[in-house]
Amino acid sequence: QKFAKLYSEKLELSVDLYQIKLLTELQQIYPIVYKVGERYEIAGAEIPIDIFGGEISEDEISAAFGFLAHFIVMMSKYLSIPLRYRIVCNSSRSAIQEEGRNILPLFLARNCERQPLERGLMLLHQNVDCIAKSRGLECKENHILVKVQAIYQNVLKTN
Repeated sequence: QKFAKLYSEKLELSVDLYQIKLLTELQQIYPIVYKVGERYEIAGAEIPIDIFGGEISEDEISAAFGFLAHFIVMMSKYLSIPLRYRIVCNSSRSAIQEEGRNILPLFLARNCERQPLERGLMLLHQNVDCIAKSRGLECKENHILVKVQAIYQNVLKTN
């Protein structure tokens, strides 16, 4: 019985270390960087606080959301935490699906309505909040990249 307990603890430690390794590699692929003036980038693409402000190109914002969508999907897989809303990773044309209903865009495009994108981003935020809560983390931050970075730091600390 002691052997079984010791083996179980060793296996759990091995899984924790593997999760850290995978998330660290993911963080290297999609580095999240804080810039001066409440600006955040993922893999060199900025996600401004006001995505409709026009100061960052639609292509850059769409690419950033594509990187973020892939990061969130991979993080949930590595941590074995299911996402509430299914994310469709398609680079700068990624999307998110409401519970078996509409597929909403996670990208900016000319002549597209603002409301579906805002709803899609809200669902993306809820997915990140779900991962955070599963890790016992309460994120008060508004910017989604700050939340994702907090989850990553939490994994490094607790494992």
